[in-house]
Amino acid sequence: MSPMIDFLEQTGSYLMVNIYPYKAYASSNGAMDINYALFLPNAGVVDTGTGFTYYNLFDAQLDTVYYAMDRLRSSSTNNKPATVKRMLAGRGHPQAAKVPVKHGEHDWCPYCDSLANSQTYVNNLIKHVVSGSAASTTFSSSRLDAGGPSDDITVYIFELFNENEKSTPEESNYGLFYPNGQAVYQVDFRAGGTPSPGAQSSWCVANAAVGDASLQAALDYACGHGADCSAIQPGKTCYQPNTKVAHATYAFNDYYQRNGRASGSCDFSGAASIVYQQPSICDPNAGSWCVANAAVGDARLQAALDYACGHGADCSAIQPGGRCFDPDTKVAHASYAFNDYYQRNGRSDKSCDFSGAGSVVHQQPKIGNCVL
Repeated sequence: MSPMIDFLEQTGSYLMVNIYPYKAYASSNGAMDINYALFLPNAGVVDTGTGFTYYNLFDAQLDTVYYAMDRLRSSSTNNKPATVKRMLAGRGHPQAAKVPVKHGEHDWCPYCDSLANSQTYVNNLIKHVVSGSAASTTFSSSRLDAGGPSDDITVYIFELFNENEKSTPEESNYGLFYPNGQAVYQVDFRAGGTPSPGAQSSWCVANAAVGDASLQAALDYACGHGADCSAIQPGKTCYQPNTKVAHATYAFNDYYQRNGRASGSCDFSGAASIVYQQPSICDPNAGSWCVANAAVGDARLQAALDYACGHGADCSAIQPGGRCFDPDTKVAHASYAFNDYYQRNGRSDKSCDFSGAGSVVHQQPKIGNCVL
């Protein structure tokens, strides 16, 4: 590899590396936490050589590449650590029902593979890389003054389509799309970031194919772990239609919205999926709006206004010359931004908080000539 590293440094080119978090997890024979492989909350793993704690397998494998390149001591850098730009082809997580993995006497890796795990891994990988976490939290990247890498990480997802003619279930089922072009699952390429103007939000809906028993178990979990399910109780506004899939969709979506629309919060063991076209979900707060509380003062309103506009609200209408720029006051502009954010986030109570700067009203507000 030394001549290759020399050449890449001299030409300012990239080294592309395939890393396999799924393969490493599968071959651990159950010793590794699946959450560690999927970028989900876990206790972390301490590297005995450096004392650094890793909270996902991707970063740990990424640092093995950095460390190996630094140890190579490329001759073109006068015995200093290698400075070649890194580019990764990030292996995905297969959706196959059974994946053969040889490790010891075990031919199968239970819990390695599922559609939900595949979706969670890919969406969390995108979020991790787009947020810059992969470039800022790893051991090597914390040693910039010692010659560690300072470039951002570019990651390619393996892969676009399922390869239906591959010989094993694992190799056939990494794609984001089936060969006919149908999406295998929804991918949030915005990584939870600010959507482009006019972009729609996302919702979590129940998968009727899993059956009523699985839906009931997932429904009980959602309602018992933070979702407000009062509206789907007998006699309440969203009790009808009285079906498992309708009630589960309501509960799943409420749980999903309250948890910041994180991809992992619309899993429910395969009983739910994320959609980007608004489904028919009963909304007990349909006639509600979010407005600014003038009593908190302009400074707090400005801070909350900046947050709303920077986290998904479309604030183009309150820019100079926009249709809702007048009246040019903090409370008017904040009310517009707060309400746009509130509506885009499913009108959940949490999305009209803004540290006490916003409140929900049930009569449509009019601010100047602008009707919210």
